[in-house]
Amino acid sequence: MATKNTVLILGNGISRLQYLLEINNFQGEVWGSNHVYAEYGWLLSRINGHEIVVQQAKHWKQLHGYHYRVITPEDYKELPQRIRGNSGVFLISQALQDGYDEIILCGFDFGGKDVWAPNMHMRDIENGLRKKWDLMLNHFSEAPDKIKFWPIRPGYDILSERYLSVFYTEYQHNQALQRELYEIAGMEIIYPSTSTVTEATRGEAFYRELLDEL
Repeated sequence: MATKNTVLILGNGISRLQYLLEINNFQGEVWGSNHVYAEYGWLLSRINGHEIVVQQAKHWKQLHGYHYRVITPEDYKELPQRIRGNSGVFLISQALQDGYDEIILCGFDFGGKDVWAPNMHMRDIENGLRKKWDLMLNHFSEAPDKIKFWPIRPGYDILSERYLSVFYTEYQHNQALQRELYEIAGMEIIYPSTSTVTEATRGEAFYRELLDEL
């Protein structure tokens, strides 16, 4: 059971779709990374992401009357600059800095499939995530004892027909939300380019290493 010193941090990996009920019923603080605010704005108390995401999150908050805190570069100046650059790692660092006893991670797939960007695992992703993760662990010695993962359930790597339909329904809904977000911010929709890379390039070894610890 969650306590007042427990925070659930949501990433955008598709493993998050395996925990819809648990997320909605979570009793405690819930933070989100990047476009999570478009789906769980009513539930979130904090959001962080790329600069464009921060701008859109502010618009979304005003539009719907939500109460989450939008983290900007001006916040948490006491944290080392080298920990920044990845919203997930930065949010975890904030929770550690704030002294949370338990930090639960859901939807952190480390370069795997993504709800908002289904070709994420095909991008030319460097090992920067692992470097920042290691820097965070070095900076906060208590991190390994406080961080817990909601494990990826069966059906992730080879999606069943039932699970695949859930993913595509969610993805189409997110695309509509994304278009609305860009229109609100007066921005043109520019989708990122993709390129095929090896499993090692996207950090597969690191990803599986974490799963083995669950």
